[in-house]
Amino acid sequence: MRDERGDFMCPECSSTETGLMAMVSTLFDPEVPWSGILQRITCAQCHFVIPAHLAERWNGISVKQARQQWREVYRADAWQEDMDRLGEDEEE
Repeated sequence: MRDERGDFMCPECSSTETGLMAMVSTLFDPEVPWSGILQRITCAQCHFVIPAHLAERWNGISVKQARQQWREVYRADAWQEDMDRLGEDEEE
């Protein structure tokens, strides 16, 4: 299997602008899909945190496949960065 990655495209809103990119460590739990997602990218437009393998369509998956997997597996438990809250500290 090739380690092929595409350009970022948000499976939620189709934006091509990335926000924060994070690598995390988790305790793996086969019942929790997000526990196996170690690379995460925040979309600059809709602010959803997206699994990197879907946002960059690793190993040649299509946009359609990425969107389907996002909606069926990850979206219900996804979170959005609160951009207003993140900027509060800077204003004080």
